Amino acid sequence: MFKIKNITIAFLMILSFSLANAQIKVGDNLPNIQLQNDKNAAVKLSSFKGKTVLVDFWASWCAPCRLANKNLVKMYDKYKGQNFEIVGISID
Repeated sequence: MFKIKNITIAFLMILSFSLANAQIKVGDNLPNIQLQNDKNAAVKLSSFKGKTVLVDFWASWCAPCRLANKNLVKMYDKYKGQNFEIVGISID
């Protein structure tokens, strides 16, 4: 029983370490996702190459998300002339 418990613990530690390393972290490049925009045109994240891109996941039913949108507009207005873009992805 002792060996099985140790093997199980070791397996779970390795699995959790692997999953933690597979997650996207601050500073990592995002995968080249492609989604439809509001005009039904396909847009790839790579089309923003050379720009600083803030990817914002939000939903219309999410009150904090809606409040944050006001700040995003201010941020965009401040930095839009400096190769800055905001990509909003609605999960509705």
